[in-house]
Amino acid sequence: MQGFSIDKGAAQFLVERVGTNLGELVMELEKLVLMAQKNKIITLAMVEAISGNIKRQSIFKLTDSIGERRITDAVFALNNLLLNGEPQQLVLFMITRHMRLLLKTKEVLEKKGSRKDVAGAIGNSMDFLLKKYIKQAANFTLKELRAHLILLMETDHKLKSSASSPQVLLEALLFNII
Repeated sequence: MQGFSIDKGAAQFLVERVGTNLGELVMELEKLVLMAQKNKIITLAMVEAISGNIKRQSIFKLTDSIGERRITDAVFALNNLLLNGEPQQLVLFMITRHMRLLLKTKEVLEKKGSRKDVAGAIGNSMDFLLKKYIKQAANFTLKELRAHLILLMETDHKLKSSASSPQVLLEALLFNII
């Protein structure tokens, strides 16, 4: 997008919301360029304005609500995802991924590791993500995080083999891990 610039915070927020799918990133950047025609600068406010239309936002809202132990927000985000046709296996995968990242973060911090050590353990050095994982990991003990991974595996098995409603199974999981 020649001639345009994007604020660092706006770029980080965009990547967090869209992920690394280049096709989706290009589509969202094209929208942002249209919004930024006057000043040629893409701001965080602009990214926030369009992010309501980005489906992945709900996944991250769900995982952040779990990490921040906000059950009401987590259940709302889960139900929104399922109502919008998000596959339950993808939802479970993203919850599991998030809990693993929190576990890795917690393990490094328990060993008095640095932010750089945390970045290496989780495979990401973006400052806003490091802050988020460090803050959220503080909400759990190592024992809890390890137990939650077992619950996640059990829920995965139930989703694949049980006649129970996926929504009920996933909501029960949320109530057990938050």
